[in-house]
Amino acid sequence: SVLADDMDVIYYQGSPYAYAIDHISYHPTPTYLTYEDVLKWYKWFYHPSNMVCSIVSNLPFTKVIAMLKKTAFMDPPSKECPQRPFAFPKLMPTLAPISSGKVNIRYIQKKGVAATILAIGFRTCSLQSPDKYPLMVLQQILNGFSGRLFTALRTKRGLTYSSTCTTDCNEHAGYLQIRVLTDPRRLIQVDCDGVLPVLVHMIEELQRK
Repeated sequence: SVLADDMDVIYYQGSPYAYAIDHISYHPTPTYLTYEDVLKWYKWFYHPSNMVCSIVSNLPFTKVIAMLKKTAFMDPPSKECPQRPFAFPKLMPTLAPISSGKVNIRYIQKKGVAATILAIGFRTCSLQSPDKYPLMVLQQILNGFSGRLFTALRTKRGLTYSSTCTTDCNEHAGYLQIRVLTDPRRLIQVDCDGVLPVLVHMIEELQRK
């Protein structure tokens, strides 16, 4: 989605991760990756010896094997392309540092959309960091019908249609994101009890704890 792509640019600013691999901005030229390159990759990697077949059935095992033998799944590895034919240069991310106290704000206006989607996110740790485990716990605390997001925003105040917390860790960095769907009039209300103030207060409480 437009919002997800825009958030990735913020999280991974300064590195190739800021753009999805299927985005034209990722490729130096329109012909950098050709159809022939993709076909060679397919023949090199996508063959039966690299696959796992999982079958849940009441059929006898001998029957399953007999069925598989009628397909290419039991064929030996292809010798047509023994070497890896093509690869992008290894990613050496140079993530832009996160300035203390600085907040990146993006506003995307789209015609025909009645509701407002608000996303608040933070860059977090890599997949190898032990900090990923507290983030997973936090995600569980915030999500669900008994989670803090739903309780504070929907049950107590009726401010949102939906609310979720997502955390993801990749090789070099990750993110934690809170995303809500709400009526634009509920984003910031006159009594300072709108969606944004409630979320900011909740985040401040989590930081103190």
